[in-house]
Amino acid sequence: MSKQVIGFHYTLKDKDGKLIDSSQDSTPLLFLEGSGQIIPGLEKEITPLRVGEKKNIEVKACLLYTS
Repeated sequence: MSKQVIGFHYTLKDKDGKLIDSSQDSTPLLFLEGSGQIIPGLEKEITPLRVGEKKNIEVKACLLYTS
């Protein structure tokens, strides 16, 4: 199966609904499927969507550790 470049617009809000960031007045965020460029849970939800389809996706916070 070949990988594809996927683009999407997003609106990021905190748990209280306050706007944190959005791509609506800009270009969509692009990523290469399966390359680890975005959060895996988000990619899993976005990948099956069709062009023009919209979906609300909740991404749980997690701790990241770097060395």
